[in-house]
Amino acid sequence: MPSGQWGRFVVKDGYQYPLTNDDILWAARMVYGEGGSDRPAVLWATAQRFAGIPARRNRHVTYLESLRQWSEPLMERRTSTGSWCLANPTSDRCTPEKMLRRERMQSMPWDPPYPAWMTAANRSKWEAIKVLTVKWARGEVPNSVPLATDMAAESVTPGPRLVIVKRAGGNVFYMDPAVSNGWTPDHVTVQFQGRVAGPGVTGGIKPEHIAMIVGSVGMVVVGGFAFWAWRRSHSR
Repeated sequence: MPSGQWGRFVVKDGYQYPLTNDDILWAARMVYGEGGSDRPAVLWATAQRFAGIPARRNRHVTYLESLRQWSEPLMERRTSTGSWCLANPTSDRCTPEKMLRRERMQSMPWDPPYPAWMTAANRSKWEAIKVLTVKWARGEVPNSVPLATDMAAESVTPGPRLVIVKRAGGNVFYMDPAVSNGWTPDHVTVQFQGRVAGPGVTGGIKPEHIAMIVGSVGMVVVGGFAFWAWRRSHSR
């Protein structure tokens, strides 16, 4: 189990959430299980999804709980003893291979000894993810996906109202204008002992950078809605 002092999510609406040892462990497991090369973006998208959206943080209470409800590799209900797979045993989400993978992700220890299934490459990947997660939780990792509150593999078709913020490493990161309307890119930051991690910088956010990002995201949103409206009008 990781231990130490961690930062907190600080939201523009006044909400603050102090990260815990359990949050750090499960965040690292989540990054390992979700995959993709842009690991910081995965952490930031899930932080903004939990802390930035009042309805979600009120429902899930902890960052850990939010991760386990959202991240497929962390879903207890989709393990061999989970309620969903017990009720849907023939689902393609509940194959023995997929359930075993989830069970492995959900039991990965923070420290050695590691289970036999973890090869040298697995252990190296896990060590790198742990280092990253600790740095992120202490405000040392900038946010490359401001406003993003969701992500999926490139092969997954998103809902019509989602707008792409970034494509990276096999994943696509999305914002939902219905929940992030009025946000600035620094709506959610990680703060630790005077350090502030936000969009593209650590140790402080420059107003001119925020203005540039807001303008860029605004154009993406308008363009995304215009394309969606055009597609709907031409598909009837």
